[in-house]
Amino acid sequence: MENIDAGEESARILREEVKALASEIRTLKSVEGNEDLTERKVTCMIEQKPLANHESQKKLEIRCPR
Repeated sequence: MENIDAGEESARILREEVKALASEIRTLKSVEGNEDLTERKVTCMIEQKPLANHESQKKLEIRCPR
């Protein structure tokens, strides 16, 4: 069960990092007044994919569409 705990911890850390990035983007928007950035929605998807060597282990993949 140690792998599950490590995965949950990794997911928690990634969620915190995504929140920090979103906050930074909001700050940039307010400071820069950049209309393009204001209009554009930034989304990041976190997906779990099985590793080839062990089906029960998961890795987190973050994809940010451009």
